[in-house]
Amino acid sequence: MAVLDRVEGPECPACGCRASTIVKRYTTWGVDADDDTKLGEVECARRVCNHCAHSFTAPLGRSEPAERPVAYKVLTCPVCGSKDTLVTGTKRPIRHHKCRSCKVNFKSHEA
Repeated sequence: MAVLDRVEGPECPACGCRASTIVKRYTTWGVDADDDTKLGEVECARRVCNHCAHSFTAPLGRSEPAERPVAYKVLTCPVCGSKDTLVTGTKRPIRHHKCRSCKVNFKSHEA
């Protein structure tokens, strides 16, 4: 079992994780979705999810505060035992993975 620090980024719309990498920063004009008031210039970032490789846009500076570290079970490939795996899709509670070493697809069940 590995202990990881909680990731503070925005939630990926595809898999729900918060681990993503910023690939581009830019400023755009924003509108508040709740009451349609203009917010003026809003700093945004184009991000790529570190687990499922989905790209999405999210405003900068809007993240939930970090709480405490979360313990995650390190997932290994059932064929070769490699820990270098990629989440290819999630339909909760089933998560689909692909091993980067032997290219095998497999599933896991979220608890």
